[in-house]
Amino acid sequence: MTTPPDFDFDRDSVRIHTPSRREYTRLDENLFHHSGEASGTTGKHRADRSFDELTHTSDHNSSSRYYSYSNYGVFSSEKSTPKVKQTAESEFNEETPLILPSEPSITPPNDQDPGSPVSFQDETKNILQNAGPLMGAALLESSLLTVGLINVGQLGSKELGAASIASILANFTGYMIYRGLATALENLCAQEMKAGMHHLVPLHFQRMLCLLLVITVPIMVLWSFAERLLPLVLSNQETAILAGRYLGIAAWGLPAHAIFESGRRYIEAQGVESATTHVLSVCAPITAFVNWLLVWNRKWGFIGAPVALTINNYLQPCSLFLYIVLGSHDKYWNGFSRRAFSNWGPMIRLAISNMIAAEAESLVHGMTTLASSYFGPVALAAQAVLVAVTNTVLQVPFSLSKSTQDRISDLMRAGRADSAWAVGKLAFLVAFSVGAIYMLALSLLRYPVAQVFATDRAVIAFAAEVMPLCAATHFVGCLTLISNGILCGIGKKTTAGFIQTVVFANIALPLGLGSAFGLGWTVWGLWGGALIGFCIILIVQWLILSRVNLKKCIEEVSKNLID
Repeated sequence: MTTPPDFDFDRDSVRIHTPSRREYTRLDENLFHHSGEASGTTGKHRADRSFDELTHTSDHNSSSRYYSYSNYGVFSSEKSTPKVKQTAESEFNEETPLILPSEPSITPPNDQDPGSPVSFQDETKNILQNAGPLMGAALLESSLLTVGLINVGQLGSKELGAASIASILANFTGYMIYRGLATALENLCAQEMKAGMHHLVPLHFQRMLCLLLVITVPIMVLWSFAERLLPLVLSNQETAILAGRYLGIAAWGLPAHAIFESGRRYIEAQGVESATTHVLSVCAPITAFVNWLLVWNRKWGFIGAPVALTINNYLQPCSLFLYIVLGSHDKYWNGFSRRAFSNWGPMIRLAISNMIAAEAESLVHGMTTLASSYFGPVALAAQAVLVAVTNTVLQVPFSLSKSTQDRISDLMRAGRADSAWAVGKLAFLVAFSVGAIYMLALSLLRYPVAQVFATDRAVIAFAAEVMPLCAATHFVGCLTLISNGILCGIGKKTTAGFIQTVVFANIALPLGLGSAFGLGWTVWGLWGGALIGFCIILIVQWLILSRVNLKKCIEEVSKNLID
């Protein structure tokens, strides 16, 4: 019997990858002979196929294995459950054709012609259409905290400042951690879907859910003691106590939020990308009503906002579950598995890198909001208004960036470097237009916008004065987000994340804090540092894009697809 070719075993990704099809050597056909005791069928598989390893244990605790056809060149070391049935495609005999018919391409016809020109009208329509659902989901999600700030802001400047600090700390110490960790589930599920190993998608979901629930314990403990810890950090004791009370109540909704973050990515990995939008379209109006009901109608005041947020955290996973069950959207669930409690290594390594990138995004806003508390309650409330406006308006360019990234990535996989570059420039023009509209609108409507969040005249005046500088930051931020999407689309995601983390942590934040405290510019200095940071990121990103070799990027993308 001839021995099989040498395989490169990757213990971290739990895969056995073959170098290429040409390097296969002829194998003895008995190597993959299986008996009918395990699968109920007999047959032989060709050596140039790839197989899922499905293990069944007999009464004598001896395991016999059979192999089923999946995508080419991938072995999985995961064991499937006995519920999986062998299909007709996995039954091979002497009459099986040596060359299977090719599968239909999922690439659009226009992408198959490397020489076809890009229609700017069609591409603009494509980017906007793809960004539409993302915008809806992002705006609905950001409204959950914004509505609470609007209701609390009508109570007074101290309540607005306390709610803003609590929201910033909740994002930095909780929600962004969940989001960053759960992003790894998208990558893992995408790999399994591409490899045809659909039965492993629920397993990754269960592992991520367990990880998030484990992380929830220390976060809940931290938030529960926030009412005692924050007075040690913040200068205004009353604001610190209110913010700590907000976090203590919101902590009870963290387990449900962990379930929702992992569940939404699990179902989106199966192609149901509108699940989050449908769920939030139901939960956001209900949360807004509950906010008004508790804060004003029932006279709960400040406490009503975190209670409404906690109710929303439990409403979201329940709505998602009903959406999945009633719509029969889950195609791959095969029950709970004990393997969900093992082999967390690759998932944790990937999740930590994503979490660091997500935390870097909220670092500047979090630190600047905490710093503004040392300038008095009026400055803190004004900063809360500016941050709330920022979190709302940047959802649109963020969605455009994600849509641009996906489109450029598709063109790169199709080998159309020139078209990808043209789409990137087109998206940059769209972002320029959006940023200009933002800057003009916020500058002209700065007083009405501030009045939405606050009733104190001093807070409104302070926020309106800084609003033009904030609007200029939004303009550059729009361009930066699109440039980041272009870099990610051509396969430079790590580079883009590194640039943002380094500039924000080492340049923008020190400049903002230095000018705010050292020069006495207060909130003006904080936003000036953010503006300079965005400008530096934009310049560095375009220097990289101007020197990048797109042909080489296409080769790297193709190599990653093969691997």
